[in-house]
Amino acid sequence: MKRKIRLSPRFRDKEKNCPLAWISVRSRYGDFAPIHFCIDTGAGYSALTIPIARQEGITYPQAAVARGTASGLVGQVVRYRGVIQVRLFDEDFTWPCDFLDTAGPASVEPYGVIGRAGFVDDFAFCLDKPFFTLRRRGPMWRRLLTSLFPPWTPEHHFDQPL
Repeated sequence: MKRKIRLSPRFRDKEKNCPLAWISVRSRYGDFAPIHFCIDTGAGYSALTIPIARQEGITYPQAAVARGTASGLVGQVVRYRGVIQVRLFDEDFTWPCDFLDTAGPASVEPYGVIGRAGFVDDFAFCLDKPFFTLRRRGPMWRRLLTSLFPPWTPEHHFDQPL
């Protein structure tokens, strides 16, 4: 299965150059909460701020053994390594996630980051303006078949949930 996601504008920016998408994340109540995520090919792990996790009822580890430091372009912050369970295209996935002890940037709408860990095991991806294309990795015979006979690729608007 291959899906094309139209690149979206950044918050309060007119340029369409950001792979933002609504992704459903399982909450502690068993339902799925839609959260805005940026698919970041440069991030090693997915990340979600603790305030967003609390607001949406997503469980995260609070033990000292899960505590560490996340480093990025703008500095370092305390993180708790856990997992998130996401639903994409009617299929459930569990990926490692850093829960960041920060409020996040105050100037933009809050969002999480989907990093490479777990994500690249389940999806091949390509960033080619104006689309971000995802293809579900599967058995070898299916990959061979789809490379010989590529399926129709449905397009998703950046405002629609995956």
